Amino acid sequence: MAIIVKRDTNGVKGTLGIGEFGLDHYPAGGDAGRIYYGYGGSSVALSKKEEVDTASNAIGTVGDVKRYDKILGSMDIIATTKNGAGKLILVRYAGDDDTSAYFRDVLSYDVDNKLEEVKHYYGTADLVTASAITTLGYTGSDLTSTSYTES
Repeated sequence: MAIIVKRDTNGVKGTLGIGEFGLDHYPAGGDAGRIYYGYGGSSVALSKKEEVDTASNAIGTVGDVKRYDKILGSMDIIATTKNGAGKLILVRYAGDDDTSAYFRDVLSYDVDNKLEEVKHYYGTADLVTASAITTLGYTGSDLTSTSYTES
């Protein structure tokens, strides 16, 4: 169990020893409530809960996500399929019964064997209309763009 042994109450943070924890308790400066830990000559700031919550809301979390790619990415994988070149072309997730309820990602590649598109099927009754599509764009061999579109 770690114990916070140092507390900043005047805005001057000293360097913490290795493995030592400190608390910013100075109300000015915006870091009040932040925890730091010592890491050999420097003190590393840890994220405050509200910063983690803000980041989670910005990127989406499973509890309130509307994006099918993130929902599927959080589900258990039950099967995968690769093409003759060893590239992943299909990921089936829990709930996919392969007949009437489809929870899967279908991947396709361009002529240079770079991932070009991922079709996301989330609870669809067929494999005709994807719930969403992620498209990847390249300049040479560098991935330069992605787009996500819901159907």
